[in-house]
Amino acid sequence: MNIYTLFVLLLYIFGIHAEFNKTALLKKWALFKRSYKMHLLPPKEENMRKALFEKTLQKIQEHNERFKKGLETYQMVVNRFAALTEEEMLAYSGGPKVSSENLPSGSYILGNFSNLLVPRTMIPSSMDWRDLDKITPVKDQGSCGSCWAFAAIGAIEAHYRIKYGSTAILSEQQLVDCDQKSHGCSGGLARKAFEYIIKNRGVNYASRYPYQAFQHYFCWYRRLKPKVTIKNYMYVSPNEEALKYYVAMYGPVSVSIDVHRDFHYYSGGVYYNEECSSSHRNHAVVVVGYGTENDHDYWVVKNSWGSDWGIDGYIKMARNRNNNCAIASYAYLPIL
Repeated sequence: MNIYTLFVLLLYIFGIHAEFNKTALLKKWALFKRSYKMHLLPPKEENMRKALFEKTLQKIQEHNERFKKGLETYQMVVNRFAALTEEEMLAYSGGPKVSSENLPSGSYILGNFSNLLVPRTMIPSSMDWRDLDKITPVKDQGSCGSCWAFAAIGAIEAHYRIKYGSTAILSEQQLVDCDQKSHGCSGGLARKAFEYIIKNRGVNYASRYPYQAFQHYFCWYRRLKPKVTIKNYMYVSPNEEALKYYVAMYGPVSVSIDVHRDFHYYSGGVYYNEECSSSHRNHAVVVVGYGTENDHDYWVVKNSWGSDWGIDGYIKMARNRNNNCAIASYAYLPIL
C-alpha cells in the first residue's frame, strides 16, 4: 500500500468517524429537546441552543473522563441547564443583588467557642438531618431568582420539624411578593427574609399562598392569616468549624454561596471548584449536614432546583478546603 492510498484510507476512516459523531450528537440533541419540551424552536434559536448544548456536552464528557482518572472529585451530567445562556442560568440563582449583603452587628453573631454548651471534641464527625426525618421535600424555584426565599423557608421548615415534630410547608411566594427589602425573582437575601417574617409575625402555608415562580404586582398576605413565625435569627461566625457546630447541635443553616456554570451540571461526588470565591456569592441554599466520602470532607446541601437535579435535589460541597465557594461566609440560623 503506497502512501497516497494510505492517506485516502485515513481520510475515509476519519470521515466515517466524524459522520458517526455528528449523527450521535444529533440523536442526543433530539433526545434532549424531547426531554425538556423544546420541540418547536425558531431556526435561529434552534442553532443557538444546539451550539450551547454541543459545547456543554463536550465539557461534561471531558470532565467525567478526568473524574475516571481521579483528577476530579465530582461528576457532571447533561440536564435542563445544558442549552441555556449565562444570563438564563443566572435566573436560577439569586442574581447579582445577593452580593450586596452586609454583615450584621456583633449582637447577632454566633461562634464564641468559649461559651459553647458542648465541647467541640464532642461534635459528631458526620451529621445529616435527613436521617432524622427533619428535612422537608426538595422544591423547585423554576426560572425565578428566588433561591433566597427557598433558603430561608427551607431552614425554617426544618427547625419547625425539629422543635414541634410536625411538618409545615411554607410559602416562598409570600416572600417573593411581600418582602420589600428583597427583589423578588431578581435576587435577595435569606437574612432579609427572616427579618420580614419577624416583622410580619409569620408566613403562610404554601397551600394558602402557592408558589408561581414570578412576582405579583401586589402582596396577598393581608387577606390571609400568617401561620408560622420565628423569634429571631443569628449569624454564624464565618468559619467552617462554627458552621459544623451549629448544623450539628441546632439544625440546618441558610447559606449564600458562589456558583459557577459547572455547579449546575453536578450529579455526584464532592463538588470542589478552585475558581470559587470565598467571599462572592450569587446563590442561596441550606446546609443540612456534613460528612466524609473517599477522604473528602463535604457539606450536605439542599438546593431548590427540583429533586431531579444533583443527588435527589442535593449536592455534596467541599468542606475544610479554605471555605470553598464561600459556604461559611454568610450563614444564618433561624430561631423559632
